[in-house]
Amino acid sequence: MPFIKVKCSSCGEVLTVDDERSTWYCRYCGTKFDIRQGERLYTGADSEFEIHSGVLTKYNGKSHEVIIPSTVSIIGDHVFENHSEITYVYFPESVSSIGAYAFLGCTGLTRINIPRIGFAEPTIQNNGSLLSDIADYLISLSKRRCVIGKGAFGGCTELTSVELNVNEKFDRERNINIAQSAFSGCYKLSAIHIGPSITRLQQGIFDGCDDGVDFIWNNLDKFPLCSNVIHNRLVKGSCIYCGGQLKGLLFKKCKDCGRPRINH
Repeated sequence: MPFIKVKCSSCGEVLTVDDERSTWYCRYCGTKFDIRQGERLYTGADSEFEIHSGVLTKYNGKSHEVIIPSTVSIIGDHVFENHSEITYVYFPESVSSIGAYAFLGCTGLTRINIPRIGFAEPTIQNNGSLLSDIADYLISLSKRRCVIGKGAFGGCTELTSVELNVNEKFDRERNINIAQSAFSGCYKLSAIHIGPSITRLQQGIFDGCDDGVDFIWNNLDKFPLCSNVIHNRLVKGSCIYCGGQLKGLLFKKCKDCGRPRINH
């Protein structure tokens, strides 16, 4: 993985940078510095992270930007709870489960991007034993499952943007379970973009987001109760996607985003 942590040579802040680049601009002081000459802060199980059999059980760091190691498949419950210093988290494709309240109260967190979960298409291998083949198939099938636990990002009051499984290479349906209140209480959440593999959302997942939230998801009309804001838009007769006014006599469309009115 090309991403590393480096201290800015000017202000001393810790940054996440691309190791394939030779220079980088500090987001805090604006100084352009040479990555190769900066103090590199490598992370791993022996320093910031405590990892046991792929499960991240404890975080000991104090960085503004956190890179989850690619050896992590499960982020345990409460691991980053109330780490208000964290502003950005990088999730590798290896992560298939984010535990309950894992980032609860991370009030400095402003944006997250949880990428599509990497997996191979389940196949029967014909290894000679039918039971063995079926077991291998079920194990490979289970790897398609992604879980975001209850209140995982609850109360992240500075969170403004969420991207879930966006820019996917495949449109195959995946078993993705986002628990209730996973993003509840994120009052500044104004942009939500969800990829096509997520086909349903439970009630109240995004309750308390910004009244003007821009929601990009093809199935939003089927699950308006995923956020109290979306439900209120439906009741008022405004655009459920962006909250804009609808125009037209017979076939109304939003004057802001151009999407058609949803009739329920």
